[in-house]
Amino acid sequence: MPGREDPVVDDLADRALRSDIRRLGEQLGDTLVRQEGEQFLELVESVRAAAKRARTDHDLTPLVSLVGPLELPVAIRLVRAFSSFFHLANLAEQVHRVREPAPPCVPGLPFVESLPHGARPAPHQVRTLVESLDVRPVFTAHPTEATRRSVAHKRRQISRLLEQREDPRLHEADRARIDEHVSETIDLLWQTDELRLERPSPVDEAKGTVALLADLRHHVLPRLLEDFVRELPDGVTDRPWSLRPLRFGTWVGGDRDGNPNVTPEVTRSVLALQRAAGIAAVRADVAVLIDELTVSERIAGASDELVELNERYRAQFPEVHRDTSRQLGEEPYRLALSYVHARLGRTNEWASDPVGYVDAVELVADLEVLRASLCAHRGERIAEGPLDRVLRVLVATGFTMATMDVREDAGRLHAALEALVERIGLPATHLGASRAERVRALARELSSGR
Repeated sequence: MPGREDPVVDDLADRALRSDIRRLGEQLGDTLVRQEGEQFLELVESVRAAAKRARTDHDLTPLVSLVGPLELPVAIRLVRAFSSFFHLANLAEQVHRVREPAPPCVPGLPFVESLPHGARPAPHQVRTLVESLDVRPVFTAHPTEATRRSVAHKRRQISRLLEQREDPRLHEADRARIDEHVSETIDLLWQTDELRLERPSPVDEAKGTVALLADLRHHVLPRLLEDFVRELPDGVTDRPWSLRPLRFGTWVGGDRDGNPNVTPEVTRSVLALQRAAGIAAVRADVAVLIDELTVSERIAGASDELVELNERYRAQFPEVHRDTSRQLGEEPYRLALSYVHARLGRTNEWASDPVGYVDAVELVADLEVLRASLCAHRGERIAEGPLDRVLRVLVATGFTMATMDVREDAGRLHAALEALVERIGLPATHLGASRAERVRALARELSSGR
């Protein structure tokens, strides 16, 4: 199978990486024998050897004579075999890079340090910079992307298994078990069609984007925002959890320019999909806080505002009070979060349930009550730890995880513009004028103030 004595592997300096790639190549070879037979593996090895000789001899003739007569189904399986190996090799390399020591990072805030040499900003200038920082990566739809989510998911499974295999505490039996799971997943990949039979719909594209946003929200954003706050100079802001230096944007479901499939109904469906996933993620965060904030009122106390919050929610959610008051009667933070968790359960895509949260701002206000109570009762480190980690992500992503940019089809914009031109009485020749002339005429009209 590819990978055995392959120069691509031989050129890799790291022994552990070479071992991973060699082992994955052997596992793929075993898969090919199970799925296609020993004769097919021999064909793969012959083509690999011929390709290797072609590189050194600069002569493609033997390779062409070998693959030229192949029937199309066999040629397709041959291509899949080699592409499968390269995907597995890439996975191994990615896992290997994660294991490497991270390069030393530059301390401080780069956007402050980029000021002219010798210019030391005043504290209020740094505060303005920090509060106005707004980085927004925008995800776009790629209908030409051929890889299915199911295939990408299985490749991620292999990556996680490779990471687990490097745990030095594992015994050989543990590694053998992991290798079996990798082989199972490779077999599944071989029996899975990598290509979609039909072009994905905008909602299909949105599902992939939402899954990616959820992954970033869970695995990347909390640590990134925590590192950002840690690098802030002392005294720059008294509300670090309320900063939003990074948020996400998306065109998926909102880009109608040239795509008649993106209708207002599609946009509404995608927004509902984003909000449902975002609310589920927030609810999971609150469930974690319920387990973590086990502060006892008898030991640390609680603010009057927190007591009032719990009393107000007790009337709204009597079933939560009935089920938890006996167990959490002396733990006001867990009790409050249980009410919050229940209210999030009544929060749907369009905020039509009057009991649910209208938006994330209302939830932030509730969590700020808990935060102020902790800080007033010797719980600053607790507030700045688990609670702030949830607050920072909530402020950055809200209930939808990303803002949607809606770009209307140019034809509709031109039609609306023609109607406006006719209504305001611009000369009839305007519509036939050049683009530059139309822009100048509209600029004059917009600046006229009428």
